[in-house]
Amino acid sequence: MTNSVVSLFLARDLSTVELDRHGPEEQEMQISLIALDDALQMVEDGSITDAKSVMGLMLAHRRITRGQ
Repeated sequence: MTNSVVSLFLARDLSTVELDRHGPEEQEMQISLIALDDALQMVEDGSITDAKSVMGLMLAHRRITRGQ
């Protein structure tokens, strides 16, 4: 049991902007654009296992398919 809190945000209608990295930890970050259906398949095949990521992807899918 934990009292940990996670905030999830579903962003829609985004546009691409110029990359602007801030700080040393961001210099090595990789940015990957993955379709939601592909990300959900990655959850199913075990490629994505982090519980917060799995929860966020599944909730996003639910909201999108219900038109919310």
